Amino acid sequence: MREIIIVKGGFGKMKILDNKLVIIGTFAFLILIIIFLSIFSIYLYNRPIEDISMINNMPKIADADNEETITEKIYVEVKGAVSNPGVYEVSNNNIIDDVVKLAGGLNENAYTDNINFSKKLTDELVIYVYTKEEYKKHASNDENECNTNSYDITDCTKSTVSIITSSSKNASVNNTDLININTASVNDFINLPGIGESKANNIIAYRNENGFFKSIEDLKNVSGIGDATFEQLKTYITV
Repeated sequence: MREIIIVKGGFGKMKILDNKLVIIGTFAFLILIIIFLSIFSIYLYNRPIEDISMINNMPKIADADNEETITEKIYVEVKGAVSNPGVYEVSNNNIIDDVVKLAGGLNENAYTDNINFSKKLTDELVIYVYTKEEYKKHASNDENECNTNSYDITDCTKSTVSIITSSSKNASVNNTDLININTASVNDFINLPGIGESKANNIIAYRNENGFFKSIEDLKNVSGIGDATFEQLKTYITV
């Protein structure tokens, strides 16, 4: 007679065993990930920076107190031998070349030898581009910049100067405080309209060689000071 043995619940016990293995495996996997991330974080924290260029190439934050970072809107007029003469809104970081391009560029017959295209722009600057024929016919000096104390630029254009500024420094000189050209220093002269450092030195040199000026008109004997320049400064000087 055979003996029959019935095993009950075996499948259920195996299922419980499988679930425990899954749970243990999941915890083990999570623990390994945590250990790996911890080791990697410690490595990154303690790793020396070998390439200093990484720091140098980082974008720099502009210093609000640094005047070079301050941009202002200004207005510049371009006249003469350009495609579209007119007044243009630019910034104080732009140069003459920028505003000439805004004006459509130069005409074919434009004369540019007396223009410094890399010069930074200033508010109310006038850039007058002459044709080659105009410059050859009317040029009377080799000055690259003309300073005027009014908005009438005729004196500057008579001398065929291309870069014309309306200087605020002229306001500091008034007719009740005239500059004596026989005793004035270089710094005194460069505060006068139409006089730069070069002309100021020429005046001092002429005075040292020839003695005191007898009249303000004698100033026109100095190299670089013609009728146009003299007209700009005659109301500010005396002897």
